[in-house]
Amino acid sequence: MTSFFSLTMALSAFLLFSIQFLMARLLLPEFGGAPALWLSSIVFFQGLLCLSYCYAHALRTLFSLKKQLIVHSLCLLASAACLPVSESSAHSWGFADPSLQVMLILLLSCGASFFVLGATSGLIQHWQSLLKPDGDPYWLYAASNGGSVVALVLEPLVLDRFLSLEQRATLWSGAFILCMCCLFLAMIWTAFKVKPKAPIESLETKTGIGWKQRGRWFLWSSIPAFLLYGLTVQLTSDLASVPLLWTIPLLLYLLSFILAFSQLEWGSLEGAARKTAPISLVFVLLLALPNLPIPKVYLGVILTFQCVAVGIAMALIHKDLAYDRPDPSSLTEYYFVLSLGGFFGGVLCSLLAPLLFPSLLEYPLGLVFAILVLWQAEGDGTLKKRAQLMVLSMILGLLLFCWSGAIFLNNWAFVLVGCALLGALTWSAEFLSRGSAFFSLLLLLGIGAFAPGPMAGIQESQRSFFGLHRILTEKSSQTVVLLHGNTVHGRQSLDPEKHGEALAYYHKSGPAGQVFSNLKGREDIAVFGLGVGSLAAYSRSGQRWIFFEIDPKVIGIAKDTRYFHFLEKAQGELEIKLGDARLEFSRLPEKQAFDLIALDVFSSGSVPAHLLTREAFEIYLNHLKKGGLLLLHISNQHLDLEALVAVQAASLGLDILAQKEMTLADADRQRGCTRSHWVILGREKNCLGNFRKDKRWREVKPSPDLRPWTDDHSDILSIYRFGR
Repeated sequence: MTSFFSLTMALSAFLLFSIQFLMARLLLPEFGGAPALWLSSIVFFQGLLCLSYCYAHALRTLFSLKKQLIVHSLCLLASAACLPVSESSAHSWGFADPSLQVMLILLLSCGASFFVLGATSGLIQHWQSLLKPDGDPYWLYAASNGGSVVALVLEPLVLDRFLSLEQRATLWSGAFILCMCCLFLAMIWTAFKVKPKAPIESLETKTGIGWKQRGRWFLWSSIPAFLLYGLTVQLTSDLASVPLLWTIPLLLYLLSFILAFSQLEWGSLEGAARKTAPISLVFVLLLALPNLPIPKVYLGVILTFQCVAVGIAMALIHKDLAYDRPDPSSLTEYYFVLSLGGFFGGVLCSLLAPLLFPSLLEYPLGLVFAILVLWQAEGDGTLKKRAQLMVLSMILGLLLFCWSGAIFLNNWAFVLVGCALLGALTWSAEFLSRGSAFFSLLLLLGIGAFAPGPMAGIQESQRSFFGLHRILTEKSSQTVVLLHGNTVHGRQSLDPEKHGEALAYYHKSGPAGQVFSNLKGREDIAVFGLGVGSLAAYSRSGQRWIFFEIDPKVIGIAKDTRYFHFLEKAQGELEIKLGDARLEFSRLPEKQAFDLIALDVFSSGSVPAHLLTREAFEIYLNHLKKGGLLLLHISNQHLDLEALVAVQAASLGLDILAQKEMTLADADRQRGCTRSHWVILGREKNCLGNFRKDKRWREVKPSPDLRPWTDDHSDILSIYRFGR
């Protein structure tokens, strides 16, 4: 029966993680594909999982075994009544914070099913401890996480590629019924096999659990959650916000649980890992610096190193938690505290950090906390020496975090956290050896570099649900630049006489400049993505321009005349609509109203997938005038978006030309111009006649091996540039 228990737990865990990906894919078109969508989803599911563990603990402590089985059976039947799973229609319940709206939709869509599945692991391990009092039920937790790993692998590599969302929802509902039947069989077996003379109330904890130990479980379990969220943002910001990349940090997180709670012996590998992990995390911290001049060609190697180092750190911390596990009679409380710590880490990183910190400070914080936990060498200095070193580190922290008076006055939360962190670092780590002092100095410099201020060349930093925006002055080109993650989203000359000149990807001699400079007779223009309003530099009197921007922070930055003046100097009629471009565009009452629709919707080098599906193109064409043009900015280091757009164009009978700037004049580069890659599409071939005469534009043939994306299907692997 032990094997049946482990298979039931694996199936339950598979369904737990599979539903997370299914719901996230359903919500992509509504929330713009931002990394925060996935992080908000993880926070919700972690919170609901925490409630599930609390429910399992309450069943164990408050009810006899017979009543436990009855109550859980009723909960299973109630959750089955909510099938099949589908996206809730709660979109009209508008919230100022998109995270809350995401969570409400998830609660109404799959909350009941997820809740009962979340309690399965703790309850089955508890029943196993009753059936075999002398055994160790904790190894079943590794089996549970094994099911989660299978879900993480199958979802992006198999299910997301070959099944529609509707098919996946139906398959999931059927698997849930199967899991429910397995749970009923497990409960019936337990009810018959556990002797009535041994009720759960008689199982007392053999070793008392104090609040200090509970606190250690809570804090230790929150640190891997810090790393999970930070690494997720790092990957999805630098590459693409797609399910395949969402899985990597979560896969590392689950594998670390499997390694920690399995019955495998690490041997000498654990000792070697504990010696090298803190040093590796120091270098991860330095590699994650927002302004470190690392060539993008090495980005894949850097991110791989980060994944490996963070994964090892997670495994070691979870191993410490596994060593500290209590007697099986306290199993449900143990899991509840662990889930509570993970939920705390998720809430802090996903919901509170954007409000507290103007930059991505939670990732370096998680790295430093992990270093402190792993680097627990006891110092041989006296209490007085440690106190002196702590004061010194706090002074250094103030100098780093408060490089200017404005930062000191306006970012008090940043300063307080920095001081507390550096104080804890000095108190906990070994500072007296040369090697330790060297790496501690690297930590101080690394954390300080994340502070927004003149020491990093940054004038202002703002965060939102959709990412980190930094405004900085670039001395070499004498421009002010907006960065979203690591990608330039627009720049403007510091010379007042050149404020209206388009730079970066939009310069006049580039593909975008060629198109917008030749818009004769085209008066109605729609632009997806505002940036700093660079394309408004091409507006003329009598034209109507509508910009669609999903992030209110970006709108505020573009309108801030301390930095950018494109909107201020724009001619003609200009309107900005807040919301997801596809949804807002589809709601426009006018049909065939636009002469040109331009998509410039980049997010740190990635394009939201829901804007490149067949359904999205049909929406664009529905609002495009006869003879109108579609212009797409597809510059990307890692994804072959030109091939995808070519397939979509062929399936819809559109004409397509592309231009990728291979070189850039030195004078253009020095004044802030950037090479870019654009495609232009027309309903009829004569629409692109003027551009066909320009040798810089070339025809694009669709690949026969590439399948067009739809809202039900988007295969990121099919357009990923492996090894390029």
